[in-house]
Amino acid sequence: MRIKHRPLASCGVESRRARMLLESPSVLNGVLVPMLNSPNLCCTLGFACLLVWVPLASAAPDFSGRWTLNKDKSDDAHERLQGLTVIRSDPTPRTEAEREREGKSRPARIYNELELAEERHLIRKEADVGELTHVLHTESVTVARIESGVEVTYDNGFKRQLKPRPGGQRYSAKGDEFVPDKIGRSMVFWRGSLLVVKTLLAPRGMMTEEFSLQPGRRRLEIHTVLRNPDWLIDADIVRVFDPAP
Repeated sequence: MRIKHRPLASCGVESRRARMLLESPSVLNGVLVPMLNSPNLCCTLGFACLLVWVPLASAAPDFSGRWTLNKDKSDDAHERLQGLTVIRSDPTPRTEAEREREGKSRPARIYNELELAEERHLIRKEADVGELTHVLHTESVTVARIESGVEVTYDNGFKRQLKPRPGGQRYSAKGDEFVPDKIGRSMVFWRGSLLVVKTLLAPRGMMTEEFSLQPGRRRLEIHTVLRNPDWLIDADIVRVFDPAP
């Protein structure tokens, strides 16, 4: 059997053609590296990944269900609302001899004792928060999905509808971002996985609430901060709720 030998020049041309063909993006065997090196393809793939990632990243937590207060993991709201208006005075001498050395008259000492008694009363006095009592002292919450938001039901049937604003926290000159509700005027928005509610209270003051869900829907946490210009300090309250049995 005779074997034909092809000219070397012809072999060289065909080998170059084969190599060029393999390097061409139109051939399956050569598509991976050349196409990945293509700037247009990288931009296209990056945009496609962005389209897939955005809905996943913006998926809101599901707070729906009935939740009961975990008292061991929660702040005592009654205690947190006590003594917010107290102005602490300088320590008062504890013995009669010390009072005498100060040269105070008996009426002055009596007046001082009355001031101390009032201060002790204020220390134990809980701030009057009006309708917020339903929100701050509830021992259960039921969250249900509604159109464009959720409805939260507290003890005694008190209800609030929380509808997050598209685009997040934004302020306008008109102030129409705050929507009237049962306890004031509220703006609701998402901050990552937190559902944030800022409420302007009447006659003045602000309440900020942050609803968050622990991984696996094991616990619902509501972090509330109350601010009032008549108070020396803010009321900072964290309440934790477990799924109802």
